[in-house]
Amino acid sequence: ESNSSSSASADNVTGDSGAGSTTTFNAGLQGSSSFDVEADAGIQGLAGTTAASSASTSKGVAKAFTELGDSAGVKEVTSLEVGGELSALGQSINSLSADAESVVGKAVGRSKMTDQVEGLEANDISVSSDAGIQGLAQLSNAASAATTDGDALSTAAAEKLQGADLEGLDVGGVASVIGQTTLSNTASSETVVGDDKGAKATASLKQADGLRASNDSLPDAGAGIEVSSDATLTGLASIDNAASAAATSGASTATATAGSVDGARINSTDIGGVGSITGQTNFAGSADAANVTDGDSTATATLTNADGLQGKDLIKVSSDAGLTGLNAVDLTASAASTGSATLETIATSTAEATTLQGAQLSNNTDIGGVGTIGGQVDFNGSAASSNVTGNADATGSLASLAQGLSTGIDTDTSEFGTAISSDGTVQGFANTSLTASAGTTQGGADANATGADIDGAVLGDLSIGGVGTVTGSANFAASADAANVTAGELSEGNLSTADA
Repeated sequence: ESNSSSSASADNVTGDSGAGSTTTFNAGLQGSSSFDVEADAGIQGLAGTTAASSASTSKGVAKAFTELGDSAGVKEVTSLEVGGELSALGQSINSLSADAESVVGKAVGRSKMTDQVEGLEANDISVSSDAGIQGLAQLSNAASAATTDGDALSTAAAEKLQGADLEGLDVGGVASVIGQTTLSNTASSETVVGDDKGAKATASLKQADGLRASNDSLPDAGAGIEVSSDATLTGLASIDNAASAAATSGASTATATAGSVDGARINSTDIGGVGSITGQTNFAGSADAANVTDGDSTATATLTNADGLQGKDLIKVSSDAGLTGLNAVDLTASAASTGSATLETIATSTAEATTLQGAQLSNNTDIGGVGTIGGQVDFNGSAASSNVTGNADATGSLASLAQGLSTGIDTDTSEFGTAISSDGTVQGFANTSLTASAGTTQGGADANATGADIDGAVLGDLSIGGVGTVTGSANFAASADAANVTAGELSEGNLSTADA
């Protein structure tokens, strides 16, 4: 067990103020070697990191920087062999914050996780009897910047989070594997009179996985995960990514972006008994920008890719099985401005997701008993912009794909990509709701709510040996609302337009 706590603070009246807190590495259990236990084994690695920085001044630049490199509960176990039962827990819980305040001068708050937060990472785990394995990764990351006269800049950045990362698992009895990732990532900026950048807040995430299992197998195993009896594999990813920026005079920019989020990503899996495999992603992204005049107000909330469950290779279950992928995404963006008769402003909001999938299975899924396969995507994208003197633009968008369930086609024409020996239920649901609202008193208002491809279920070749139920459902709702009072000259194109 390793607990790390660090804090830095700097206060000034006249002059610059700077504080920095840096943690390079923290691990509960790090073992770049092999472990061999003849009987039962319990392995536990707990890592906790708390790091904070605060800087304040009345006149000058205030800078607060907090940084965490790598934090892991259990890390770099190259080989683990257990002759009896195994109970393994890797847990990494981290809290980071940076707070900068000034009265006259720039305020900069930056809190970053630059490498990764990981619950449990292990290679080549061989257990003769039952195994319970848990990997938990948690990060709370907050950055704030506030000033009265000057720019306020805040950045909350997270590189990679992973609950459990397994490279080869062979269990002789019953197996329970859980990987869970939780992130709260927030950036907040506020100024009264801004300079070049005004109030700017950025919250970003590159990658997050609940459970990841590779295709590398142990020498005596034929799959990356091989379990002789019953098995439950669960991956959960819960993400909250938010940015807010406010200025009275000056620009206001709030950006919340995320790259890839997966509940569970598994490769080849062979279960000798009853199998339950679940991947679930819950993602909330928000951006809120507001100003009065002397600059534009821009809010952007985006997510590039998210999956509930990815089955990238063979999934074979000898008895009954349930395979489930759930993906719930909520993106909101709000931009507000006032403008003036001498200087019009633009309020722009964008909420956009690119590719969202519930369950994505390969062309090699075999279930020996009763099978239930389900995937679901729920996406809500909302953008709202308001202005008084100047334009208002709002866009709620699905850029590429929302898909509940997809399965593949076996390259061998004598086999089925998905084969269920007994009764089977196969379901895919995709629910997408997009709203865009733009309103101004004097200027143009433009609202767009647009979707791309939406599929309930896209199935390859499928065989069901008993009673079969196959369902695919795609629901799409789009609403766009634009309103203005005085458009100005028609030649300037200041019209009110809404497209859904």
